[in-house]
Amino acid sequence: MTTDPYGNLKFWLYISPDSCVPGVLDFEDKETRDSLINPDEVVIKDEKITMVITYPLSVEFRVILEKKGGFTRLDVFKNIYEAYKQIYDEEEKEVGDPGTYENLYNRKRSEGKHGIWGHYLEELVIESVIYDPKEKILDMFIGS
Repeated sequence: MTTDPYGNLKFWLYISPDSCVPGVLDFEDKETRDSLINPDEVVIKDEKITMVITYPLSVEFRVILEKKGGFTRLDVFKNIYEAYKQIYDEEEKEVGDPGTYENLYNRKRSEGKHGIWGHYLEELVIESVIYDPKEKILDMFIGS
């Protein structure tokens, strides 16, 4: 875990032994969860925070999270998974799968309330997590 010049905490959800980053859906796999490095380390001491998801969405998604005693790495992993699962499930239920662009693997933008574009859930990986303790905002770098 590191602190940037603005006081934000940056940490990773590495999977041992290769220190690779997990996919969002990897949370569903018990072996992957069990391989998370330092899963029980409290990385966010605040008990009430806001998680913000912007990628790959056209509309920002915010959710309030509460956990007595703060949030461990495993808690953060779980909350990221649950939020993304909710977003994709809601979009699928509302407007269905828009498919991909011709000759590309990229997901077309859907016209649901989240406006998912570019990637399916199974393509998303959690590259790093950033927490702003002043604003109590949890954000993450999601890759594909």
